[in-house]
Amino acid sequence: VYELYPGDQKPVFVVEIATTASEDTIRTEAQELKELCTAVKGAHGILVVGDANAAGKVNQDEDRQEFLWVDVFSEEETQVLFDNCGVLATDGDAEAVALRRKIIDEIGP
Repeated sequence: VYELYPGDQKPVFVVEIATTASEDTIRTEAQELKELCTAVKGAHGILVVGDANAAGKVNQDEDRQEFLWVDVFSEEETQVLFDNCGVLATDGDAEAVALRRKIIDEIGP
C-alpha cells in the first residue's frame, strides 16, 4: 500500500449524501470513500448521511469506521453554532438577530 502522506498528516474529506439518494448511491459513495481512506490511505473521511435509515445501507466495518449519531440541535445550540461559525453576527445588529430568528422559526433549530 502506497501512502500519499506521512503518518496521520492527511486531508479530511467530508462527503454529505442527500437524504433523497438511492440505496445504490449511498453504498457506492461509502465504498469510494472507504477505498480512499483505507486501501489507498490517502485521506481521512467523514460520510454524512441525513437519514437515520441510510446508515444501515453502509457496509459495516467496525475495525475502520465509527458511527456518530447526531440529533437535532436545540435553539441554544443553534445560536452557539452560528456564533462559533460567524454566521449573522448579532453584535447589536437588529437585522441579523431578526434573520437568525427567521431561520430558526422556518427551518428549526
